[in-house]
Amino acid sequence: MSLLKYYNKEILTLTLPPDFNEEFIDIPSNTQKIIFEEDINNNIFSQFNKSIDNLPNSIKKITIDRDCQFNRELNCLPNFVEQIELPYAYAKQIKKFPTQLKKIICCQDYKYIEDFKNFLIETYCY
Repeated sequence: MSLLKYYNKEILTLTLPPDFNEEFIDIPSNTQKIIFEEDINNNIFSQFNKSIDNLPNSIKKITIDRDCQFNRELNCLPNFVEQIELPYAYAKQIKKFPTQLKKIICCQDYKYIEDFKNFLIETYCY
């Protein structure tokens, strides 16, 4: 499936609907932001739980909705990623951080939050 139908060329953003759960193929090479969308009003949350280790170097921001089922390794992200937002149930330890990473948004109860001490950390309660 082509991701182009989810891509906004004007803001260089790939916004994936809650039911998207496919491998990333043909991500537009100038994509700067990926959003795994949710629909809070209808209690529909992202089902995405595939590897994201083949992202283009243009990616700067990754937002995974808080109720997403995503729980895959994040140790092969492009070095130019500046911000990551993790879902509430994310349980993996990030062992290799992108060199340009500045900010991480995660649940205040994230098991490995101490690993983020060199970054700006924004936490949320669940």
